[in-house]
Formats: sequence, C-alpha cells, structure tokens
Amino acid sequence: MASDKELFNRESGLRKELFELEKHIENSSKLKEAEFSKLKEINKEVKKLIEEVKGIKSENDKNSLNFFELKGERDKCDREARKLIEEIKKLRKQYNTLSGGEELTNPENILKAIEDLELKIETEGYDFEKEKAVMEKIKLLKSQYEGNKELFKLYSEIRSMSKNIDELQKKADEFHKKFIEMREKNNVEYERFFSSVKKINSLRKESNKIFKEYKKHKTNYTANLGIYNIKKREINLIEKNIKGAKAKKIEIKLKNQKDIIAKKAIKVEEKLKKGLKLTNEDLLILRGLDNA
Repeated sequence: MASDKELFNRESGLRKELFELEKHIENSSKLKEAEFSKLKEINKEVKKLIEEVKGIKSENDKNSLNFFELKGERDKCDREARKLIEEIKKLRKQYNTLSGGEELTNPENILKAIEDLELKIETEGYDFEKEKAVMEKIKLLKSQYEGNKELFKLYSEIRSMSKNIDELQKKADEFHKKFIEMREKNNVEYERFFSSVKKINSLRKESNKIFKEYKKHKTNYTANLGIYNIKKREINLIEKNIKGAKAKKIEIKLKNQKDIIAKKAIKVEEKLKKGLKLTNEDLLILRGLDNA
C-alpha cells in the first residue's frame, strides 16, 4: 500500500496533468467549434447554390421548349416560303410565255383608271366631244383588260404570292430573332448554371477538408476528455484514501490517548484508596473520566 507521501505526490502530479489537459480540452473544443461553424456556413451556401441551380435548370427546361418551338415555327415559315417561291417561278414562266416577255401594266391600275374616268364623266359635265373621247379611252382600257385577263389573273396570283412570301419571310425573321435572343440568353444561363455547379463542387471539396479538421479536433477533444475523467477519478480515489488514512490516524491517536488516560486513572484510583493527596493533574484525569 502506498504511503501518505506517495499519495500526496501522486495527487499533486495528477492535478498538474489535469491542468494541462484542461488547456488542451479547451483548445480542442474551440478549434472543433470553429471548424463546425465553417461547415455550417459552407453547407448553407451550398444549399443556396443548389436551389439556384435547380431554378436555373427548371427555367432552362422551359426555355428549351420555347427554343425548339421558335426554331420549329421559323423553319415552318421558311419551308412555306420556299414552296411558294417554287410555285411563283412556275407562274412567272407561264406569264412570260403568254406575254411574250412584255411587261404589262398592273391590272389594278387599269381598273382604277377606268373607275376614275367614269367618275369624271358623271361629275365634271363634259361636252359631247370630250365625253365621247373619254368613253373611247374607257372602252380601250376595258378591251385591254379583257384581252389580257388571263395574264392579269397570273399577275394577281404572282403579286398575292409575293406578299405571302414577304409575310412568311418577315415572320421567319422575327422567329429567328427571338430564337437568337433566347439562345444567347440560354448560353448566359448555362454559364451561370455551370459556374454555380463548379462553385458547389469547390465548396464540397473545401467542406471535406474542414470536416477532416473538425474530426481531428473532435477526436483530440474526446481523447483528452476521456483521459481527464480517468485521472479525475484517480484523484478522487486518492483523496478518499488520504481522508481514510487521516481518519484512521486520528482514531489510533484517540485510542492511544484513552489508553494513557485509563492507565493514569488506575494510578489515581489507587491513590484514592490509599488516601494519598491528589495533584492537579490527578484531578484533571478524574474530570476527564467524568466527561468521557
């Protein structure tokens, strides 16, 4: 069994060790909490970026549908325009064959001229000779119109098709413009998308490094805390043993004192029996017996 001195020395050494362990535990705890705070912030940022990426993807998915719709509408207009261009080529060929290559007056202009001349006859009150001349002109224009009716019909069809082609090409240009705008917008969004994904991956790598640091500090914290508790229990046991040893010493000391007093009391009692004079010490011994 260890002596009191050995127990006191061991207790003193343990208390120094506990003091050092407390510093290590406190330091590990601070480092652990600091890394955990970093992890929380990074995870918060990653969560925010993931929501942003989901939003961009959802929007891009919608835009992709519109993108293909616009492309489809543009291509449809182009196909219809090309089809009309092929038809108009055939009509122009027929027109040139019938007209002998001669460029005719716009039939609408002829009809408009007839209407204007007829209106003048009704409203301007020409004399006979003037009216007769105007009527001859109207007759000539009508004859020109009727004589070239087939050509005028082809001319009207060609003009109508040309307008349709212009409208289709205009629509195709509008769809193409929107298509280009949307493609450029999608490119910008995709850049933002991949930039966010790249940032997420970078943050996750950083998060893994921080987690390793956190785990290291947590392991140190747990290990030191475990050693601290073991040594603390050992100190408590030593204190208990020291306390028990002190109590035992006191008990032995009291017992020895009682034995001494008892022996002295026997001598005092013998003095009393012999009628000898008692000293002050003898009186104190007797008083002590009374109080015992």
